[in-house]
Amino acid sequence: MRDSAKNVLVAGLYMVLFSGAIVGRVSADAQEIVNEACCIPDGTCLDVDPADCIANGGTPQGPGSSCESVTCPVTGACCLPDFTCQTMFEAECASSGGYYLGDGSLCFDCPIKPDGACCLPDDSCVIMYPDDCAAAGGDFQGYGTFCEGPCIVGACCLEDQCVETNILLCDILGGVFQGDGTVCGAESCVTANEPTSWGSIKALYR
Repeated sequence: MRDSAKNVLVAGLYMVLFSGAIVGRVSADAQEIVNEACCIPDGTCLDVDPADCIANGGTPQGPGSSCESVTCPVTGACCLPDFTCQTMFEAECASSGGYYLGDGSLCFDCPIKPDGACCLPDDSCVIMYPDDCAAAGGDFQGYGTFCEGPCIVGACCLEDQCVETNILLCDILGGVFQGDGTVCGAESCVTANEPTSWGSIKALYR
């Protein structure tokens, strides 16, 4: 975004004004102000003296640059992995592992520290933060999850292995849930007098 600065002759000096603030000056005898593009943190571009650009929190874009050909980056809210927020450029946010909310966004737009279902050692389920869940010896089920039976696990027979998980995940994996509280063992996924490979078992129903 470009805002034109105003040149005002005062006491033998050209004063370059922007929003009432002096952001550049040059001797009136020079008759011409030689400036360069200056990017202000809010994305504004001004053609001003580099020293005054820096003094006003801007970043000079180099000799010969002009706002006609310069696009200034804009800062925004960066939601960081530790659930804090900082205002920074998008590239800085990405390098910090954060989630950039967009140019001009504010930190209060970042979500608060999320919680989720925590399966405790006694198979009970409590909604808590992941660090609190770990401290309690629990198994965090993911951000935004609810306590709707995720803690009751059992043997789940997959094509080539047995895993212990809840019935919902077993179904997602395409397995056969063996019942709440069952465990994976030598006979978990087969019964006596039946084929011993999962492929053979499925073949019976083709």
